[in-house]
Amino acid sequence: MNRRHFVQICVAAGSSIAFAGCKGTSGGNRRPNILFITADDMSYDSLGCTGSKLPGISPNLDRLASEGLLIEHCHVATPVCGPSRVAWITGTWPQHNGTMGHYNQPPRWFGESPIKTNLPELLRAEGGYFTGVICKNPTPEGWDYQANEFDTGLGRDPSKYEELTRNFIEDAVQRDRPFFLHPNSMDPHEYWAGQKYETKEWIDAMMGGRGYETYPNGKPYPDPEITYTKDQIPVPPSWPDNDAIREDTYTYYNSVRRLDETVGAILRALQATGQAENTLTVFVSDNGIGREFGKWSHYPLGTRTPMIVKWPGVVEPGRRDPLSVVSAIDVAPTFLEAAGVRVPEFMDARSMMDIIRGAGRGEKREKVFTCFNYMNNYPAQDEKYPAYTRNLADRFDNYRPMRAIHSTRYTYIWNGWADGKNQIPLEMSASQMIRKILRATGHLDRAEFETYRAREEFYDTANDPGCLVNLIDEPALAGQIGEFRTELLKIMERTNDQETPNYTADFKASQPAAQAR
Repeated sequence: MNRRHFVQICVAAGSSIAFAGCKGTSGGNRRPNILFITADDMSYDSLGCTGSKLPGISPNLDRLASEGLLIEHCHVATPVCGPSRVAWITGTWPQHNGTMGHYNQPPRWFGESPIKTNLPELLRAEGGYFTGVICKNPTPEGWDYQANEFDTGLGRDPSKYEELTRNFIEDAVQRDRPFFLHPNSMDPHEYWAGQKYETKEWIDAMMGGRGYETYPNGKPYPDPEITYTKDQIPVPPSWPDNDAIREDTYTYYNSVRRLDETVGAILRALQATGQAENTLTVFVSDNGIGREFGKWSHYPLGTRTPMIVKWPGVVEPGRRDPLSVVSAIDVAPTFLEAAGVRVPEFMDARSMMDIIRGAGRGEKREKVFTCFNYMNNYPAQDEKYPAYTRNLADRFDNYRPMRAIHSTRYTYIWNGWADGKNQIPLEMSASQMIRKILRATGHLDRAEFETYRAREEFYDTANDPGCLVNLIDEPALAGQIGEFRTELLKIMERTNDQETPNYTADFKASQPAAQAR
């Protein structure tokens, strides 16, 4: 895309609006620019800075972390792409904003969403920001500029991200306005680089019949500069380490590497425009790897994400925070506070400014909430179930209510759908690849657990990061489990969670057993 075409799009989107009282990108005492970069389906421990030993896996993100702050315990609102992104762009939980899954959202029974504005709208209207999004757009409102997957090589071409980022920032500078840019890579979402399913037929289908220029590899995006073999990769502790698992997942790391190349391209564009020193940069992922016990699940493999924050002159380089537990939705009030814009009362999220500044004077953050509601609320089912009922999970298998509380050491999960008969549906897996491998390699108990789960789960993730041993009935942990149960009930009640009656019934049933211990 050339610069003239870029500017025409921006003007057509109404970006020529002037905002009184806004100091621009070239003025003194100006508002900071905000660059919010995200990955798609990447688990926490996939990067060098978060523990991966793969050579060359993430040099650009590792450098970003060394130049800023790595918050080690950040969890997404919900481990599925669309609602996770709506949650952070509105600063609200899914049960509050109504986007609880894919297809028809909010569900008919929920009614109209009460959330009438979002982060880019607030930054633009009240902070005078020039706003742009590149790929994986979480909201149609609030943007001066939008680029989609067809502009970015299906979200996998670093050079296109670099060009779009540079053009956008140069336009913001020309307009003398601070900018908010939200570039979203589609790596490492499947299909992964070099995966056998990454065929021309799949690419053609993803391009929607559009023609496209190709690289020498025949694709509209390049292969990563470094690729890995199945013998090199780490296997997450949630799965057994065997050849079948490695064969199924090794190309994931190729896509993680290309994600890092995209981040590097975006940061080069920022540096080239001369705006890096006045830019607050944040990186997160929307959920974990697209496999069982990862995406669609509340184990750390599914909800925990790196949160990397760089802000020259504000964030001391090389910091790590291993104690604070935050949510990815907390970026919304944090960005507003950084921009000098009032944080609206409807936001459930909390600003992380004290953590970012290292002030040490804010309230301790020891636990965080995550949730899951729908995978796909298909139109036929949305019409069939126009009213919420407490047994909705028994009637529709893509409604799988789960709630969780995480700390630095423990994870508590409530599976409101689990009754020994209901199952995780096909849609909440990658064609059930891990389940099939577990069964084929003799891990029958683990496969059964993945299928049916347990009503309640409690894990010591410091000593059991794969969440293999459910400690919910461990007498020595009754006190901690009670605290997590109480914390979850408080959050559900405060947010008018539709599953509160179901959880309350389970909570009350748990009390005599807890007291007996």
